[in-house]
Amino acid sequence: MVSQQQYSDYEVIVVDDGSTDDTAAALANYALPQLHLLQQPNAGVCAARNTGISMALGKFVVMLDSDDSITTTWLHDFHTALAADNFDVAICKRELTKGNQPAAHRFLAGGFAIRRTLLQQIGGYDTQLKFGENTDLRWRLEEEGAKFVYVDGINFLYDNGSAGGGSNVANKIAFFYRVRDKHKQLFSRKPALALQQYQVAGVNCYRLGRFDEAKQLLLQGYKQRPINLKALARYLYYSAKMLLTTKTQVRK
Repeated sequence: MVSQQQYSDYEVIVVDDGSTDDTAAALANYALPQLHLLQQPNAGVCAARNTGISMALGKFVVMLDSDDSITTTWLHDFHTALAADNFDVAICKRELTKGNQPAAHRFLAGGFAIRRTLLQQIGGYDTQLKFGENTDLRWRLEEEGAKFVYVDGINFLYDNGSAGGGSNVANKIAFFYRVRDKHKQLFSRKPALALQQYQVAGVNCYRLGRFDEAKQLLLQGYKQRPINLKALARYLYYSAKMLLTTKTQVRK
């Protein structure tokens, strides 16, 4: 649908990040004068996006992964929203390819357009991340004081059935440790957010059998908001499960 956009003043930069699907041959079928192909050895999704951002000339940048889909009004609706009041970021609604979750505004590549100079100012994507890179990006944008606007239309179909960085539990744990160090002030100001991130990481460590680490993270998460009894219950629940699992392993 990129070639069928109602809004016509745009360029397309395709970054082939060491793919094996013959991207160049596939693009030869599209007669788009504003299309540019950049090929590089595989360096990961964040590096690929940063490459595209560095080559972009437009006022605003939109990322789109190869397995997601868009409507013909995708760019038009972004352009209209961003022109209204000097906004920095526009977010449209997305639907999932699987499941019955209602359409919602989510900060995912393909679901937002961002002012290019601001994106470059905050350093683009964090190439150390293999999961949660858009969450980290949004937090940095908010810290920078970016102005957000929301598009009512459902212009983005997100493929939630494909394997990506989020399918790797270790990537999710690595994300936590990375952002915990990067966003100390944010976590300090928003203890509910800190609690959530600590406990998600703790449960993920439990799933990988990293019990000591899991128990420590779940406890630290509870300490972010000691008044949260659900957090205490979660810590006690998983502590009991880990104790029972350990005893069973010893008996065997």
